[in-house]
Amino acid sequence: MTALLEARELTKRFGGLTAVDRASLTVEEGTITALIGPNGAGKSTFFKMLAGEIEPTEGAVTFRGRPITGLGVARVCRLGIGKSHQITQIFPNLTVTENVVIPALAARRGSFRADVFGSIRRVDGLAELVARTLAEIGLGDRAGVRAGELAYGEKRRLEIGLALATQPQLLLLDEPAAGMSPAEIAETVALIQRLRAEVTIVIVEHDMDVVFGLADRIMVMQNGATIAYGTPEEIRADARVREAYLGGADDA
Repeated sequence: MTALLEARELTKRFGGLTAVDRASLTVEEGTITALIGPNGAGKSTFFKMLAGEIEPTEGAVTFRGRPITGLGVARVCRLGIGKSHQITQIFPNLTVTENVVIPALAARRGSFRADVFGSIRRVDGLAELVARTLAEIGLGDRAGVRAGELAYGEKRRLEIGLALATQPQLLLLDEPAAGMSPAEIAETVALIQRLRAEVTIVIVEHDMDVVFGLADRIMVMQNGATIAYGTPEEIRADARVREAYLGGADDA
């Protein structure tokens, strides 16, 4: 398989605190990679460095062999990396369709413009992209509904849709099943399984059933460093992982 993204020896310090300590990851094209670890392991900070949200103190990130360290989240997104967030960042007063139009146009044209909602019919393929995205996330019949009126699980799927609308090659999902009911989790897992046919995925997730049911590879972090990386079977069998995470305190 081809390496789509590589993070080499990433370190992030905040003053005297080292949140991530020389952590590395290779993401192969066409796979689902999960990032897990106990509370305070550095997962979120590492994830934000992959997305360009924060710059590492040391180390480098490459995407399709191109250095992307320090480019910032907007440029990283336009290169083909999309990210959903742990805390839903939708526009509650806009319709579901309008929510999806914004990132779709931003990926094509750059920063926000005042004519954003008048552009959907004037931009070639945009209406089709929006409709396809809504169908993929199961919200095609909710297109005209205000996003704030959606059920929680629908809002979380819309958040994934915002990332999908940028047509990423790599999709970063930050706790996609957080706070969901069992039925909503099942819907989200089914969605991610469908998406794997078209986009490479990296997830941070607390629900171990979700992680072991989806991931081809799992990276385990503790105290800012990588302590294990391998298949779900290898991670289950790793004594360090059982001690640090799977058999220890719950992640928070």
